[in-house]
Amino acid sequence: MEDLKTVRTSAKRAATMQISRVRQYIAEGNKDINDHVILLKDLFKVFTLAHEKYHETLTVEKDVDESDDYFCEKQKDYISALNLVKDALNSAVEDQPLKDNPKADLFRKEFLHLLNLPKVELQIFHGDPLHYHQFIRAFEANIDKICEDNDSKLSRLMQYTSGSAKEAIRSCQLVGGSSGYAKARSILENRFGSRT
Repeated sequence: MEDLKTVRTSAKRAATMQISRVRQYIAEGNKDINDHVILLKDLFKVFTLAHEKYHETLTVEKDVDESDDYFCEKQKDYISALNLVKDALNSAVEDQPLKDNPKADLFRKEFLHLLNLPKVELQIFHGDPLHYHQFIRAFEANIDKICEDNDSKLSRLMQYTSGSAKEAIRSCQLVGGSSGYAKARSILENRFGSRT
């Protein structure tokens, strides 16, 4: 149970840091924050899953209530950040006449569509070589290309693997960073990706 709580705390920390980054980018007037919003949605989803796993282990009503309150507080921060993005986007478009920037309306529509687009569910890879290439393509599109931090990538790789695949890369967490992530990817490729 403590491991699940630690996982939840780490996931919350990553989501909170991304919320802060998004708020900072908005405060600085950056308009190109699409990737950061996508990453925020991914990280909050990871936090939600970690919270649910931890929450399922609770049996004492007081602990359950505290866990619910904890999640609701973090969810409010997340929703607040998304609303801030929408408000900033709407404000930027309203402040700039469309005749001065004809692409602004198209950008606004695309960005709002992106914000409301549900994330693709990443299937957990259990170690079946037949599913490796499908899994790794989805992982690269949804995590690897969006997330810049190698520790976060490794953490997501651990989250989306189980069974023999997870056991094969578990030691890579001790290495961490870019070398730990690269080693984990290499192990998965060698053990599960090269079979036909």
